[in-house]
Amino acid sequence: MLGLVAATMAIVYLLPKLTRSVPPALVAILSVGLAVYLLDLPTRTLGDMAEIAGGLPGFALPEVPWTLECPSTTCW
Repeated sequence: MLGLVAATMAIVYLLPKLTRSVPPALVAILSVGLAVYLLDLPTRTLGDMAEIAGGLPGFALPEVPWTLECPSTTCW
């Protein structure tokens, strides 16, 4: 894990010296994440440290009045 942190910090520090066309933090996160995935490195994830419960919220449409009438007398 310390090696991955060092690699991330090195990318963030050295990349602006090469180019300023891409954000160095984005390149560091993507490249280290891709390296962990491709090399199947044993790293701790958020799921290892805490249980992730729940799911996505349900789909709902907002209640919008489909008329131009004012719902009360204090609109204007």
